[in-house]
Amino acid sequence: MDTLTFNLQLFMKKSHLFKLFISSAFLVVSLYCHSASYYFSTSGLDSNDGSSPSSPWLSISKINSMTIAPGDKIYFKGGDIFEGNITIDQNDANDPSNPVLFTSYGSGRATIHTAGTTLNGFKALNTQGISIMNLNFTGDGNRFVVETNSGILFESTLTGSSKLSTFEVRNVEVSKFAYIGIYLHQKGGIDAGGFTKIIIDSAKVHDVKETGIAIYCEQESQYSSSWHVRNVKVTNCETYKIPGYSSNIHKGSGIILSQIDSCMIDRCLSYQNGTLNSNKGGPGGIWVYSANNTIIQNCESHHNSSGTGGDGLGFDLDGGCTNCTIQHCYSHDNDGAGYLLGQYSNARPWANNIVRYNISENDSRTNHSPITLFKGDNCEFDGVQIYNNTVYASPSTSVIGPPLAIFELSEWVGGMQGIEANNNIFVSKDGVPMISIPSGYYAKLCGNLYWASGEKVSINYHGTEYTNLKSWADACGNEKIGNKYTGIIADPKLKNSGTSILLFPKTNKELDAYQLADGSPAIGNGLNLDSLYHINIGTHDYYGTIIAPKSSHNIGAFETEQGLSIFKPSVQKLTILEISPNPSNGNFKIEFDNDENSSASATISDITGKIVDTRTTSDSFIQYADMNLTEGIYYITVTAMNKTYIGKLIVRQ
Repeated sequence: MDTLTFNLQLFMKKSHLFKLFISSAFLVVSLYCHSASYYFSTSGLDSNDGSSPSSPWLSISKINSMTIAPGDKIYFKGGDIFEGNITIDQNDANDPSNPVLFTSYGSGRATIHTAGTTLNGFKALNTQGISIMNLNFTGDGNRFVVETNSGILFESTLTGSSKLSTFEVRNVEVSKFAYIGIYLHQKGGIDAGGFTKIIIDSAKVHDVKETGIAIYCEQESQYSSSWHVRNVKVTNCETYKIPGYSSNIHKGSGIILSQIDSCMIDRCLSYQNGTLNSNKGGPGGIWVYSANNTIIQNCESHHNSSGTGGDGLGFDLDGGCTNCTIQHCYSHDNDGAGYLLGQYSNARPWANNIVRYNISENDSRTNHSPITLFKGDNCEFDGVQIYNNTVYASPSTSVIGPPLAIFELSEWVGGMQGIEANNNIFVSKDGVPMISIPSGYYAKLCGNLYWASGEKVSINYHGTEYTNLKSWADACGNEKIGNKYTGIIADPKLKNSGTSILLFPKTNKELDAYQLADGSPAIGNGLNLDSLYHINIGTHDYYGTIIAPKSSHNIGAFETEQGLSIFKPSVQKLTILEISPNPSNGNFKIEFDNDENSSASATISDITGKIVDTRTTSDSFIQYADMNLTEGIYYITVTAMNKTYIGKLIVRQ
């Protein structure tokens, strides 16, 4: 038998196996691509098929006994209250490209009520591709029992470099759980896995015991070079009335995120937390630690408590933060610092962080100062830029420990380096000291405005009190660049400081109390931080005013046209552009006045001020193609024919 004949006969004999293989493969693909919808109603029956609103199931416990395929949709009737809890694992969902949806149908939101103190309202273990929308989760209200049940829990026990992906929580309310409201938890050691692509939007979390929204990983090394969690967005969320409890560590915070890289916390509110905390290193409104490339912006944090312990801060970049920014935030009436910049003992390095265009009002009611920096043992603290903030401080009869100051380096462990504070407004009332920097600690302050409501300015530096800037500058080098004195003692003419309004959900523009009145000495007298120190100051101030590049600036968190127009007399606006990052729609064009004899330049920067694209042209337009920008807000600055054009570029998924 020749080889060809043999192969033909072999193929014919095994063709039925080939057909069986193809058939099986088709079945697998069909099952994999299958998705179904399931409905629940308190007027339903478990004997129904659950496939439509007209034949819904009654008991949500059915979810825990079934296998949920990728793309499935689970609907709960709006307005109904369902008793029980939902638990899924690696056999459910587990496809980030085809998420499972849990949501309400009909009118209003459904509520999942979970009794007891050990069951989570919703738990997903070692699985991914999950969306939870338009639902309420409530516990049994026993806030004074210390247990470990959360409202919504995504948990991983996986190890290795792979990360569970695609978690979305939108338009939910979580309350009365004994532990954490919304919680991402990675168990295991430093070799554990983690999470990526997380969105928590428009969540309201309140009256839970320990923390409102949290990301925790159980263990990390001081020498770790990676992060367990990446690509996180927490937006438009409220966390409040989270009391904490007596413990040897902090309890009672609004938002705490850790072990994160590439994170945005935007338009969030946190208040009245930490009332039962007992730890000296206490809780706060919104803070992160062990974080990289993280931005906290456009948030408000107020009336957070230290309990019988410490802190009760507004915002915090804590141990192990690198390349992080707090900007355009409003902190007020907190027990602790408005802006705490701290490095706890044995933490991974803390460096290259920014605090800019923020407002602090009447913070540090019991401890610390509105802007406080500290460092522990066996760790590095190197590099922070604190500029164009406005701080208003009044005395408090409840302060524990050293007297309050506006800007403080806490006397714990020395070795803090690279601390610079420029173009800030410091206003004190009734004798509150301005600066407190003990011996052995150093910071460089230039271009700041100080006002003690007509009283003497008190600066405590290395054990000596200075009441004028010249003597301080000559002795210590602060408020002096070369032979030029830079600081100002004058009334900044803030429009209505000290009023402590509640802002959220209004925008930053509504907080006009810290805008500058006409004739303010803060207008146009700020240092040019770009030319002096090569600091990229970002794109806009607290109020959203676009900052023209390479101009002089105001002191404080408010820019004005007077402060912007000294070097750029003609600033025009580009049309707002909206693009999608996919190639088919990722092309756009900007137009401006130019002639063929002139060269025009255009720069695109992200919301942090980082430049992502620069180019030149002799035309009157620039055509962009396949920019592949991630979702977010960008600013375009075009210079042509001695004119500067500034526009906003909105990239949507």
